[in-house]
Amino acid sequence: MQSWCSKLLRMAGVSIEETGRRAVGPVMLVSNHVSWLDMIAIQCLCPTRFIAKSEVRAWPVIGAIASRLGTIYIDRQSSRSAAAAVGSVAAHLRAGEIVVLFPEGTTTDGTGVQPFRGSLLQAPIDAQARVQPVALIYRESDTGLICRRASYTGSDGLLESIWRTVSARVTVRIAFGPALDTDGQNRRSLALSLHSQVEELRAS
Repeated sequence: MQSWCSKLLRMAGVSIEETGRRAVGPVMLVSNHVSWLDMIAIQCLCPTRFIAKSEVRAWPVIGAIASRLGTIYIDRQSSRSAAAAVGSVAAHLRAGEIVVLFPEGTTTDGTGVQPFRGSLLQAPIDAQARVQPVALIYRESDTGLICRRASYTGSDGLLESIWRTVSARVTVRIAFGPALDTDGQNRRSLALSLHSQVEELRAS
């Protein structure tokens, strides 16, 4: 899947820049969320499992990719589903895997980071696994400016967003911050700390 995702990005004219040092699993990568490309870009760098809302499963193209990546789907309207997801994520972390969480709960235009929801951060606490802040920054390859054309905020159709993105020359910078231990942490304080660090990484 890593090779396939890398080929897909090359076909779409998207390049990747990586800064910082990726942690070795078990670890939860906690990232801001900009585009349907986020999962594909991160997967190019390391084999990961993602957490996504259940609606993603039915998306054309992206849903099939997400399922092939072993995505853990969650129904955001169901507290039972959320509790089951925490247990599932914790099990994968205990097995030594890398799991990616987008705790904003939605995508943005890439110019800022929305508050983080902390419920699924209970999983690494339960699994005694580390968490690592990650910032995704989409820029126009030619100018270096923030590329809003790559964002998918839901106001456009998915296929329209895909076409708009592949029509642009985009560079995705994936910035990794230092991994954090979760010993003695609670999910609220962890969410605040990670949010602050992702903002710093995005601005650097």
